[in-house]
Amino acid sequence: MADFYHHVYLSPHLDDAVLSCGGRLHRQVRAGRRPLVITLFAGLPPGEVELSSFAKSLHARWGNNLREVVAARWIEDQAALAALGVDYLRLDYPDCIYRGRGRAGRPGFSDDSDWYYPSEESLFGPVHPAEEYFPTELAATLCEFIPPAEGATLLAPLTVGNHVDHQLTFAAATILRAQGWHVRFYEEYPYVEREGGAAAALAARGAQHWAPGVASLDEEDLVAKVRAIACYESQLEVLFGSAEAMPDRVRSYFLSIGGERLWDPALPDIRA
Repeated sequence: MADFYHHVYLSPHLDDAVLSCGGRLHRQVRAGRRPLVITLFAGLPPGEVELSSFAKSLHARWGNNLREVVAARWIEDQAALAALGVDYLRLDYPDCIYRGRGRAGRPGFSDDSDWYYPSEESLFGPVHPAEEYFPTELAATLCEFIPPAEGATLLAPLTVGNHVDHQLTFAAATILRAQGWHVRFYEEYPYVEREGGAAAALAARGAQHWAPGVASLDEEDLVAKVRAIACYESQLEVLFGSAEAMPDRVRSYFLSIGGERLWDPALPDIRA
């Protein structure tokens, strides 16, 4: 890591920053403006974990060994960010599907009741009450690595799609904004493909007055973004139906809005 980064991207998971901002990242590297991607929920659960039934069903698709699955995701993400020429940092917090009070060998632990997010529906619902403290902890951890700096911008997810880990990252970014960071929020792709997705996220965060901005990106940036997304081989079928469908999907949406859109809470929406 360098001592200073012009742009720091908060990525909830090991693909969000590249999926949503890969073209912008490439453009910034081309311009000599150093970006850093920090992935928050990239760690392994501590100790031996008895997975919830929901997590087990996901692992049946990905591979049954938890550590091998997470390590494979690390390798994919490292390859994607290297393809863009971007520095990265991974935090040790586990993905939401691994969080809860349940642990292998815990007396009386026999069902999913102790897991915070034991279903597909729960991933996109409210943050579990036991994690209401989490944004404050995340913000404090991030400040250990990236204290506010003049001329630097923090980019965080808008919560399009409403995934709980995106909600927690958004809340942590809001705390950092109050502490002096210049923060802008990116629309999460491919969630934002859904009609009304961005508008719903803005309404949920009370952000209807924020100003949108679309980066000026070109064909070279788009090609680089597609190449980087292709590194996430384990995710392409889930996200796009198939690896073959991904380039056209990404290109179509990219061109439909002219690039990648950000929202700035510091500026009024001049469209009104």
